[in-house]
Amino acid sequence: SPQELEERPTKENMVLHCGGASLSMAGRSSPGLDEIIEAIYKVSNSSSCLEFARSPVVDVDEDYAPLNVMQREFATVGRGEGVRNMGTQDATTCLIVVFRDSASGVTSLGHLDGCETEATLEAMVKSLGPDVSVIHTTLVGGYQDENEHSRQNLNEVAWFLVKSRWDFLLKTTCVGETNTMRSEGATHNLPRVTGIGVEIETGHVFPARFADRGPVPTLRHLRFLSPEYACNIFDRATHAIRISKFNYTTDPNHIKYLLRLSDKALLQQVSTSPFAESPTFVKDMRAALQFNLEHPHGLGVWPKGAKPTLDFIFGEDATWIPAPHPLVPVPPAGGGAEVTNGQDVNASA
Repeated sequence: SPQELEERPTKENMVLHCGGASLSMAGRSSPGLDEIIEAIYKVSNSSSCLEFARSPVVDVDEDYAPLNVMQREFATVGRGEGVRNMGTQDATTCLIVVFRDSASGVTSLGHLDGCETEATLEAMVKSLGPDVSVIHTTLVGGYQDENEHSRQNLNEVAWFLVKSRWDFLLKTTCVGETNTMRSEGATHNLPRVTGIGVEIETGHVFPARFADRGPVPTLRHLRFLSPEYACNIFDRATHAIRISKFNYTTDPNHIKYLLRLSDKALLQQVSTSPFAESPTFVKDMRAALQFNLEHPHGLGVWPKGAKPTLDFIFGEDATWIPAPHPLVPVPPAGGGAEVTNGQDVNASA
């Protein structure tokens, strides 16, 4: 929580470069939460970010060689690793965070819903590699919702950016008022941008909608029932999507109760933004709940082994297909250092 972060000791080199201001917890005069959020809103209200918020949505299909990140997941990808574009969608009160090492171009994208935010963000930064430079940062998602779920998520991310030990440069930002609209005759606010894509080669960020969510989306949707923080789903050494085993809550009686509800009642029960969800939200939720009933605690889902995973590679038909085992590391282009999820295999810890 922000309160817990506030009590932790700070380091001298942590800086958030934000709209011409440099916010740091080093020194005698540390910024408060309101000052940090105000600086982020200032960037979000800049002409370039306002233009981003009103840009047309790009439909991302298999021609983009995409990697789609779902809620409570992140993925870290470098140039030449088989993925040209990655992104996520359906973020209403959730926050999409993109970290890109300004030196190497290695990029990490996460879809955060407020569960273990600090641990997730730290894992994302560390996955960029052992010697990151200034981290170009993108924040998209969240809006002026009635219950301020979006603001709480933004608060937790903002505290991390200022209090962690890395330097962040805030780039594209579309949050709060900038990401809020209300259609004519509507009684509730709605988010403008709920999905983005990132070009791995250039770092270009754009509003996006993905035709395909990638492999096993119903299983991955169940992360909302998991107490664990977001997991990196891309293995850089093998260029594979890797879904590691995760625990999710199974309460058959409660799940059966939810499945008996009408669509409207189910939406009210399980969504933080029932007036802003995608048209497929209820259908996807019902499929996930039914999957939970049929596979309690992951029964029969993962292969046996000490560290069971479901692995997928990008096939010749431009879709993610089950990977052969054992997976073999892909030689890095140009004879560079071999990597494993952001770490040079020969680098010291």
